[in-house]
Amino acid sequence: MPRVLTEKQLRQYRRDGFFAPLDVISPEEAASYLARLEAYEAETGEDASRTLRVRSVLAFKWLIDLARHPRIAGALQDVIGPNVLLFLSGVWSKRPDTGKFVSWHQDSAYNPFDRNDGATAWIALTDSTPERGCIRVIPGSQRGRQAVHEETFDPDNLLSRGQTVPGVEESRAVDMVLRAGQFSIHHEQVVHGSAPNASGERRLGIG
Repeated sequence: MPRVLTEKQLRQYRRDGFFAPLDVISPEEAASYLARLEAYEAETGEDASRTLRVRSVLAFKWLIDLARHPRIAGALQDVIGPNVLLFLSGVWSKRPDTGKFVSWHQDSAYNPFDRNDGATAWIALTDSTPERGCIRVIPGSQRGRQAVHEETFDPDNLLSRGQTVPGVEESRAVDMVLRAGQFSIHHEQVVHGSAPNASGERRLGIG
C-alpha cells in the first residue's frame, strides 16, 4: 500500500503523538454517510453514538469499506507497520446543547495488548471545530507509562465509565480541526478529550 504520510508528517506524529488534518473523502461523500446513519437513527429511535460504540463496522458494510480506505489504512500502516488489525470502531456524536463531552483519556486504557503502539483514525462526517467540540490533544503525552484513569460515571461523558486522566495541563492542548471528509490520526497513548458542542449543528465522526 502506498505511503500516505510524508516524512515530515511522520516525524510530527512520532514527536507529538498525532497528525491532522488528512484528506480522505469528499464533503459530499461524508454527507451521504451521515445521511445513512441518520436514517438508521430515524428507524430505530436510537442515537448512533450509543448503539454503535464498540463494533460499529458490524452494522454497516459501508463502515468497513471506509475503514479499509487506502488513505486511512495507508496512514495507519505508516505509523504502526504492516498487517493492521481493526480492533475497535465507533460513532462519536455530539448534538448541540446537550452538554455531552469526552474527558481526558488514553485509548490504550481500553486495549488489552502487551504493547501500546496502536493508533486511532478519526473520520469527520461533519465539520469538527472548537465550537462543535473537536478533539483536543496534549502533544507528546504518548511518551511514558500508561496513566492512571479515574472512573467518574458522569452521565454527560461519552466514555462508558467516564474514564478520566486527572491533573491534565489543559493550557498545552491543541485542537484537531477537521472539515467533513477529513481525518486525524493519534497514538493510542496520547492524552486527548473534547468539550461540549456549543454550536447549533451536530458534530459526528467515526473512530
